[in-house]
Amino acid sequence: MLSTTERGKTATEPLQPAPAEAPLSDETMHARMVNAILEHRLPPGTRLAEDRLAQIFGVSRTRIRPVLTRLAHDRLIVLRPHRSPEVASPTQTDALEVFEARRLIEPRLVQGFIDCASEAQVKTLRQCIREEHAALLKGDRHSAIRLSGQFHLAIAAGAKQQTLADILHDLISRTSLVLMLYGGPGLSTLHNQHSTPSHYQESCREHERLVDAIALRDANMAKQLILEHLQDLEATLQFSRQQDSKPDLSSILG
Repeated sequence: MLSTTERGKTATEPLQPAPAEAPLSDETMHARMVNAILEHRLPPGTRLAEDRLAQIFGVSRTRIRPVLTRLAHDRLIVLRPHRSPEVASPTQTDALEVFEARRLIEPRLVQGFIDCASEAQVKTLRQCIREEHAALLKGDRHSAIRLSGQFHLAIAAGAKQQTLADILHDLISRTSLVLMLYGGPGLSTLHNQHSTPSHYQESCREHERLVDAIALRDANMAKQLILEHLQDLEATLQFSRQQDSKPDLSSILG
């Protein structure tokens, strides 16, 4: 039993405050913004005011600035004097150059994957496709888009060509901006939120055919399939489209 002194001490001792939630790291803030672009949730032209981002992430504006600088280095946002940063809006020339670069790089990465990758890494590609297909079945096109990009990056990872893999990572992020701005109906979630996911389903099937060729170690067929896949994607671009979306940053990044 507690003594009178001990009881008094217990009764009057102040409660310890709950530990404060750790502030978000720069890496976490950067990843959230990149993922929002990869998933077509943060469209080109979206203004990224420092004070608004600081409020959403619960940090100071000083903490936001290096994150924005890094995104600008990745060419995902644009920094201009005396104006709020905004998500980059690729030009028609930018869009065509992105796909041209991917057509040059990805057949080489497919060849490298066939030469170097293990059977376990082939299974990883199939798992990427299963997850992409599952997202489509649930109607989660944002996740399906991100998983589609991860499929291409998984090929790059197995090719043991780190420089090309780094370049592809940059190109896939920029491809997301291109497709949001210029993608045809059923492909751009920015312009057609309720369209059928037929383009995504066909893309998923193209991934399956590509992995089948890779599993057979048929380099010529696999390289032809990756080129056709990229050409089909580029063929959906419609350069007459205009942006008309004003996203809620808090719901996207919070």
